[in-house]
Amino acid sequence: MRTKIILFLFLNVFILNAQKNSYILDSLNESRKNERGLFKLYIKKFKAEVITGVYRTRKDNDMSFKALNFTYLLYLPFQFDLNYANNRAREKLLKINPLVVIHHSTKGNYAAGLATKISFLVFRKAYLSYQLGLIWCEVTNPIAGDGLTNKGFNLHHNLAFSYSISKSIEISLNVLHVSNGSLFKTPGNLQDVFGIGIAFMR
Repeated sequence: MRTKIILFLFLNVFILNAQKNSYILDSLNESRKNERGLFKLYIKKFKAEVITGVYRTRKDNDMSFKALNFTYLLYLPFQFDLNYANNRAREKLLKINPLVVIHHSTKGNYAAGLATKISFLVFRKAYLSYQLGLIWCEVTNPIAGDGLTNKGFNLHHNLAFSYSISKSIEISLNVLHVSNGSLFKTPGNLQDVFGIGIAFMR
């Protein structure tokens, strides 16, 4: 009989503590309700961007910039993003976009491929983004002096700061880099670009 009484008291204390802890946890969760985030995949409308700027090759220690380089970005029609779960009207905290990339200089050499762009909200309407892509370089003029000398796959990087001036227009400052990723030897392809971009969204 004593064992049953002790077991009964123990279960009551355990249940009361569990309910109390559950209430505390529920209160904490409720207080952080506005901080809850939500990842979602969205179907997006048309968006394309043109970046134009000057480039350098760094070949033979040449650090001078030359004109002119163009990069075209076509955003594929879906986006994975992070937003507040309870206030969807806010701007996205983080956006992940797949892109088609076309890159060329006025010398005739060009490249095309795919990339992924990750954008972080800095302040209202402004994003800092990093883009990494794999492109195929097609060299039509190997002596052009634009840094693209070898045919083949290359890495395409872009660090950008963008600002939406309207629902349809976005402007950006960009630092692009193209190379074949050689870490311990002189790369065959090497090009740095400083450019201004303008994007159109429908």
